[in-house]
Order: sequence, then C-alpha cells, then structure tokens
Amino acid sequence: PAEKEPIKPFLHRSRELFTKFGVSTILVVGGAGDYLDVADTVLLLDCYAVTDVTERAKEIAKLRPVSVPSLTPMTEPNSRVPSLGSLKPFCGKIRIVNKAGVSYNTEGSEEASTLDLTALEQLVEVGQTRFIVEVLKKLVDKPQGSLSSLLKSL
Repeated sequence: PAEKEPIKPFLHRSRELFTKFGVSTILVVGGAGDYLDVADTVLLLDCYAVTDVTERAKEIAKLRPVSVPSLTPMTEPNSRVPSLGSLKPFCGKIRIVNKAGVSYNTEGSEEASTLDLTALEQLVEVGQTRFIVEVLKKLVDKPQGSLSSLLKSL
C-alpha cells in the first residue's frame, strides 16, 4: 500500500519543493508525460531545435491528469554547514598529490594525513583542488560564528 512506501516519487514532491523552499527543477525526460501536470514550462528538443510546447502540454495534461496523493508536508533540511571543530588546522607542508588527493601535516602530528577527494566526481582539474585547500586553510582560522558568513561569501 502507498502509505507504507517510504520512497515518494519526485513527481509528488516537485511542486512543493518550489512553493515551500523556492527550489526550481529542470528535468530532462524522454517520452514520459507524467510530469506535464506539474510543469510550469515544457520545452521540446527536436533535431537540436528547442520549441516551447507548454500550451500543448497543458492540453494533454487535462486529458490525462496524474493523481498526486496528499503527502505529509516536507520539512526544511538540516543545515549542511560543517563544524569548525572537525577541521584539523593545516600546518607544515601541504602537497596536492593530484585532483583527488591532498597530503598535509596536522597540528601536533609528525605523520602526514591524506584528504581523499575521489568521491567528488565534479573535480576535473588540480586547480579546483587547490581552491578547496585554500578554503580549508581560511576556515581553520575563523571563529565558529563566522563560518556561515564565510561560506555564503564563497
């Protein structure tokens, strides 16, 4: 039964994401009309030419409306601001091994530690890793209250 299903289809949450949290969605689908009901704009890509087909999509949606169940309202997600206490101050030599790895010494330790960034598939070149290191160096020198403002300024 639907009430025992913990995973809610994105279709059932997309409108609420916008109205409650201001999160817009760009969704690329092929041949699925389920989202026409909740779409504000529908664009058709045909032979690399983009055409606005929103009006036609609304007509189709009226012919085959999708039933979106009443769900428990979403709650605002927890803040994803890291705790400064979890960042060990960099000291001594910092060596960027490659785009996905940084070797560094921490305060009070002779042994080098490694920052493994392999899970960040968005990193495509070592300059991005250098930027991450510079941000981390700035973060360890900031008082806790200023972390949010620093992150917003980045």
